[in-house]
Amino acid sequence: MTTNGDGVITENFSEPTCVYDMPSGVQGNLTNFANSDVGVGLQVFKSPGATYNSSEHDKFYLSNFEIVGAPYSIHDGGSWKFNDTVAAECALWMCVQAFDIWTINANQSQVVVQEFSTVENSNFTEMLDAAHKNVSLINFTFSDLPQDMNPVSGIKYSVPGSVFLGMKTFFSNLFNGSIFLNHGTQTPTSDIVQAIWSASVDLDPWIQNVAGSMTNVIRSNAPGQLSLYKGTAYQLEYDARWPWLILPIVLVVMSFAILVVIIIKTMRSPVQTWKGSPLVLLFLNVEDKMRVRAEGKMNELAGIEKSIGKRAVELKKDALGNWGLKAA
Repeated sequence: MTTNGDGVITENFSEPTCVYDMPSGVQGNLTNFANSDVGVGLQVFKSPGATYNSSEHDKFYLSNFEIVGAPYSIHDGGSWKFNDTVAAECALWMCVQAFDIWTINANQSQVVVQEFSTVENSNFTEMLDAAHKNVSLINFTFSDLPQDMNPVSGIKYSVPGSVFLGMKTFFSNLFNGSIFLNHGTQTPTSDIVQAIWSASVDLDPWIQNVAGSMTNVIRSNAPGQLSLYKGTAYQLEYDARWPWLILPIVLVVMSFAILVVIIIKTMRSPVQTWKGSPLVLLFLNVEDKMRVRAEGKMNELAGIEKSIGKRAVELKKDALGNWGLKAA
């Protein structure tokens, strides 16, 4: 975690350095660029912490450090002249996290729902001294976890002394260094210092990424041994394939659309309706000779069929362009 701008930072200009008194009590020393274009433009240094006070032993602090100096956009000290100075206090500590984990289609996702970092610090100093003498006998233990984190009954969460001291020693030397500005070039003392400087506008996301990477390493290399966390979970699932559900609806809609098209085409067609029965000839535009031959035959059994039923006809247009049945 980081804090930006908390507390008061005092500037004391002198030759050839500018001393920054940080809220934690430590001092940052930068080159006085009022009279020089070359020198130390940013410093990263160990700190006991002010907002994150490591002397309170309320957390398992692995590292406390502060930064002060030129913003990342500065290319040389001559263009900075102590304008827009960046400063931040950072801390990295161990904690217990509760995750909400779910798996969909073999893809696992997770989100941190709660963190707990309170420690049993009544004899922290004595334990730290004892750990330096014999790390194998000391465990640094967290306080009892709150019930809403669903802790396992009777289980204590602790960090082995060797792990805690080893990481604390490693990080205390890691976050330490400076950026040297020299006429358009910047030379960091380490890649870590360069990364801190590039993220100095807002260090929270950067140190969260550092903490997240460390967490993933610990979880990957030191998985839980309790049988509570072992096993395979199955869940009944209905997977609706919408294309197949939509297909019957599409077929019905298409059938209805085709029917409508046929009806419209039939209504607009110049061909009159007809069928194989000779009765149709009485209602169609047929030749007068055929119509005369059919007169008076409707009252006789098969009269129309006998009179004109075997006449061959063909569909033709008349002089007005109307279709009708004409004798072949």
